Amino acid sequence: MTIKINETEYSFKTSFNELTIDEYLPLLSVINLPIVERVSKYTSIPVEVLNCISLENVSAIIESVGFIENYSVL
Repeated sequence: MTIKINETEYSFKTSFNELTIDEYLPLLSVINLPIVERVSKYTSIPVEVLNCISLENVSAIIESVGFIENYSVL
């Protein structure tokens, strides 16, 4: 998925099918961070940018990357 925030495009994966194991394993190490920091790691969108966009948009992004924390599918 690619989204544009403040004229900058950010691309991130939205399903397990798009990730390699080498991409997925490092994401597991951030599970204890606050949600905005985890979303930043999952999407490469800086925390400062996430903090400046609407809660509705942040929620949509979280929903798009929520699969990363769904361990039941592994």
